[in-house]
Amino acid sequence: MTIPKQHIIFDLDGTIIDSKPEIIETFKKVLHKIKPEITFDLESLDFGANLVKLLNFIYSNNTEKVNEAKQLYSDIYDRSNFEQTLLFAKVESVLKALNSKNIAMYIATNKRYIPTMRILKQKRINHFFIDVQAQEMQENTIITKPEMIKILITKFNIPNYAFMVGDTVGDITSGQANQLQTIAVTYGYQLANELEVAKPTYTINQFEEILNLI
Repeated sequence: MTIPKQHIIFDLDGTIIDSKPEIIETFKKVLHKIKPEITFDLESLDFGANLVKLLNFIYSNNTEKVNEAKQLYSDIYDRSNFEQTLLFAKVESVLKALNSKNIAMYIATNKRYIPTMRILKQKRINHFFIDVQAQEMQENTIITKPEMIKILITKFNIPNYAFMVGDTVGDITSGQANQLQTIAVTYGYQLANELEVAKPTYTINQFEEILNLI
């Protein structure tokens, strides 16, 4: 068995895929049927956060509404063909290049497991990843991004010279909490100046720049 030269853990939304248009359309349908408890700008939601956190914000922790909205959202989103969800530029070619270098790749995402796997398969990139850690791999089980990364590190004996790649401060601090090198991408859902506050090991403006670091 060939030992991988390097290991990379990727965030999904805002790093590998742009799922914002699809998520917004789904939320519009949910909010039309289940009225929110607050007034807010849909475009300003933290699209890297897990669904329950977003719904608790929208419905002011009203458990009944949150549960109803979660079920409706899941029913709509999980049946999507994900045509509005796109890979960022050069993602597939970069993943192919990393794979050819015998680099082990993983996903750690706040998205729920079912749509995560459907999207990876629909975009034909699922085979690049050894393992995927996501929300609700077991029903109603929510784990934090640092916990996901720790699971991967333990499960696959990932060394601390490995990388965590993501588009939010939470991705960077989650990698740092597990003593990994971190790569912040500036094309995702959080501004470059916000990412710099977290002091990532590296910052890139395009996905393909990963090849210059590894």
